Amino acid sequence: MPPDHRDLLRQTAEKVDTGTEASETSRAFVVFNTTRAPLTGTAVFHAEMSWPRGADLPPIAVTEMAGRPVPRVVGDVLRSEDERGRPDRERIAFDIRFAVTDVPANGWKTYLAWFTEDPAPPNAADLPEAETGLIAIETTRHGGDFPASGTF
Repeated sequence: MPPDHRDLLRQTAEKVDTGTEASETSRAFVVFNTTRAPLTGTAVFHAEMSWPRGADLPPIAVTEMAGRPVPRVVGDVLRSEDERGRPDRERIAFDIRFAVTDVPANGWKTYLAWFTEDPAPPNAADLPEAETGLIAIETTRHGGDFPASGTF
């Protein structure tokens, strides 16, 4: 997908209602389906965040906006680098692969990810690779002009 299309998807994600319970440990992301048919399959969200140096990541849960948990696989930390001016923290990156259902044709569906105390959120070690046509874009938690799921 050309870079200008990703910019348009990012702008759309900023207008989607992702709820207002913002926190440092949660992320909202909008999964776009760029095909002409509804898709059920696997999407990948690339997470980057500031984290206490040397600390393990707690379990991560992924849900639909309505709160229904979805199977997910959290990848290994892909990179870690010093966080400027904060010797006690580092910048980490990792992928979260997760199951999506009924993402509308030429549309979107919103998901949430956060750290949980639940030692076993739904895991899916056998989740297939990501589907072509599904693009996950991170956005802030906010009210918006567009519903959590919709079409263009």
